[in-house]
Amino acid sequence: MEPTDFFLAINTRWWNAEAHYAFNLALALTQAGHQVTVLANAASPVAQRAAQAGLAVWTELDLDNNRPWVQWGNYRKLRARLSQGRLPVVVSFKSSGSWIFSLARKRWPGLVLVRVRGEARRPKTNGLNRWAYGPQGCNGVLGAGSQIADWIRELVGPEQKVGVLYYGAPPLASRPAGGRDQSPAPLELPQGKTVYCLLGRTQAVKGHQICLEAFALLAEPESHLLLLVKDLEEYPLELQNIKEKITSLGLDSQVTVVGQRSDLFEILQSVQVGVIPSLGSEVNCRVLVEFFSLSIPVVAFGVGTLPQLVDSGRNGWLCPTISAEALAEGLKQAGAQYPAWGKEAGADYRAKYRLEVFGARFLDFFAQLGTR
Repeated sequence: MEPTDFFLAINTRWWNAEAHYAFNLALALTQAGHQVTVLANAASPVAQRAAQAGLAVWTELDLDNNRPWVQWGNYRKLRARLSQGRLPVVVSFKSSGSWIFSLARKRWPGLVLVRVRGEARRPKTNGLNRWAYGPQGCNGVLGAGSQIADWIRELVGPEQKVGVLYYGAPPLASRPAGGRDQSPAPLELPQGKTVYCLLGRTQAVKGHQICLEAFALLAEPESHLLLLVKDLEEYPLELQNIKEKITSLGLDSQVTVVGQRSDLFEILQSVQVGVIPSLGSEVNCRVLVEFFSLSIPVVAFGVGTLPQLVDSGRNGWLCPTISAEALAEGLKQAGAQYPAWGKEAGADYRAKYRLEVFGARFLDFFAQLGTR
């Protein structure tokens, strides 16, 4: 495929899984030899990281501002930009303000618009969404998981091109430390024990409480649970509840809670099993890809995209029900099988979730649109 100009509209306000997904696609397309411009909110984490990565950044569009005159101003700025040279391929990751790209397609029939949806919620069934996601509003739609793609197909019918693009990322070892603590004291984990790790925020939906209950049911003194928390101050009440749960279950000596670390790669070298006990969401499954990149198998509930990624009994364990008992059984199975399962998890990462594969699969979908 000849070098192509891509505009990636990533107007997310926070550095969340959706932002990671979009940012990694920008990196993948750049590595594949294409020119990428990131359309982002001014001073947003996405804009800052894109600039640090050497990507072109355009922050003149205020896509999240729903005032009609602001949106009209966005369209005029976009129209002026598109008039300057060859038309780019626009990839839009959020619905906010994205109608201007569909409108621009009316003025420039050669403008290609691909929508990417990564929200765990089913899109509302209304005329506006049918237009936005249908062939009148864009050239094709990618879902971050098969369930999302199915929702889009139900919404727009068979005439629209709809595909699935699972999250991809560079291996954890190759990433810069970013905003994490740059000089942490070494984290001492018990030697000779099976270490399970839950990596993520302390929101209730992430399942820390049920994970602790399952770990107590496991009742394995040669096991240790590591709770790696993105930000210890983000949800103080939830964190306090987690600490109280640890004490009430008598697990103080078997559970370690720690915040952001710059030596995450080194810490995860001591982890044998990843745990994703989320009670909902998990569309992009960023944490699973991070575990797999280090050949760490995963125990998870069957929510979001996880059933498509976890092959139970091969690269991890997918619990049949959302319960502490089912999770405890998964922890037991993984504790016995992690060497073999870890090899399969690593092989899956290399075959399916590397950054190069992520970019190539997007370009394959783009080629199927038959637009250029």
